[in-house]
Amino acid sequence: MKNLQDFKKKISELRKVLKPEISDNIQKIISFISNENPYKLLMALTRLEKKKSKKKKKSLKKNNLKKNYQDRT
Repeated sequence: MKNLQDFKKKISELRKVLKPEISDNIQKIISFISNENPYKLLMALTRLEKKKSKKKKKSLKKNNLKKNYQDRT
């Protein structure tokens, strides 16, 4: 049950972020996939989240390296 609640929460977050016309199309795709295999959709959403967090960490690390270099010079 908890996975299903997380799943619904993530979908609602996606809808808030996306533009309405795009949201409708994605909502159709999501409903189709969730009818077929909701677990696959949940896994895809979690993979997207992981990629976002990795990119954030990389950019923060890069910025810190640049800052350290500038401080030394």
